Amino acid sequence: MDISGALSALTNTVTLVKAIKDLDHSLGKSELKAKMADLYSDLAEVKMAMVDAGNEIKRLEAEKAELLKRFSAKDELILHKGYHYRADPNDKSKPIGHAVCPLCLSEEGIQMTLRDVGYKPTCPRCNTTYEDAFVFGYP
Repeated sequence: MDISGALSALTNTVTLVKAIKDLDHSLGKSELKAKMADLYSDLAEVKMAMVDAGNEIKRLEAEKAELLKRFSAKDELILHKGYHYRADPNDKSKPIGHAVCPLCLSEEGIQMTLRDVGYKPTCPRCNTTYEDAFVFGYP
């Protein structure tokens, strides 16, 4: 059940509680017991909906953390002639090694380093070739 469903069940429960409060005391115990049974059922529904909502919130928070991690990882890259490269550990302003696959980086946030396949820089993950990508030497 989603959050709107939980709110709807909670509204029904509040309405039922008001009805029980306003019950004519001259009515029998059987009607009171029936209303109480409905109340317990609605409260159980609300509890289940709140647990589901809590689980969904935890899932979304974990997804958010993963996305933030992926996007913050881009800060470690240097843009050079349209390609992202890792920064030289000795000089963070200079690129080093092979470029990162632009397709994997933009679509998945994955920093997949290109590899030379027959002298053509190719992504080992998506197999896209980038003939104009440059390879910077290592110190």
